[in-house]
Amino acid sequence: MFGWAKPVPVSAWKFRDPRRGMALVAIAGPLMNFVLAWLAALVMPLVGGEGAWAAAGQQFLIYFMLANLVLGLFNLLPIPPLDGGRVAVGLLPLALARAWAQLERVGIVIVLLAVFMLPYVLGIDPVGEALNHIIPWAFRTIFWLAGQDVDGLNGSAI
Repeated sequence: MFGWAKPVPVSAWKFRDPRRGMALVAIAGPLMNFVLAWLAALVMPLVGGEGAWAAAGQQFLIYFMLANLVLGLFNLLPIPPLDGGRVAVGLLPLALARAWAQLERVGIVIVLLAVFMLPYVLGIDPVGEALNHIIPWAFRTIFWLAGQDVDGLNGSAI
């Protein structure tokens, strides 16, 4: 399923500032992932209680949150064609933005190498390691934003 999504067609030339406009369009995807994770955290207390159904519902919401947080954070990597790469192109000075945008031709190769080949060949997993550090923080932040007690959360809860 890696890379199955198709880009949304956007007429960049219709924006007053096409680079900044495309950066805003690009940030919308990861932002929506974070909003969905937050909504799941808001619903979590409603699914509370005892029994198998409550436990299954909470487990579903945790996995739903995890999937959305991982997708949102992964897409923020500043490598074109990921959303983070398009945001970087919108924020960088023009000369550097043009050079960075040229990475889009080989960007998917860079992503595949970083995600699949580096762990296999070198025994290091930079993306996995980064996510292992960021995901617990992201869960705590999402629960905090939803008004949940984050002091009661521990690593086993997420």
